[in-house]
Amino acid sequence: MTSKVDFSAEEWKLVLEGPPSAGMVVITAQRGGLLRETISMAKAYAEARQHHGQSELLDEIVAAKPTIDHTRYGSLEELKERCLAHLRNAAALLEDKATPQELDEYRRFILTHA
Repeated sequence: MTSKVDFSAEEWKLVLEGPPSAGMVVITAQRGGLLRETISMAKAYAEARQHHGQSELLDEIVAAKPTIDHTRYGSLEELKERCLAHLRNAAALLEDKATPQELDEYRRFILTHA
């Protein structure tokens, strides 16, 4: 089983940024999507917490408060590009460090944000 201790602080930050990054991509794709996407993200985290114990990695991810600093980007296009890069980099990192099942669980969790 993979857990937070298997990652450096920077790697763990990247893994945690994946789900909120997916949410930001959706928000930027739709006008007026901020409230709906925020509610959707909260529901996804709450539902994942209900399945506590099935995946140590996912348990640790959903235990952290989802955050993303959307103010550090100069444009919506830059925000979208960086969020997509976060997702790709997190997936690549998990391919190297997590089990295939954990990677699949992470991807399914991210898709709940789309």
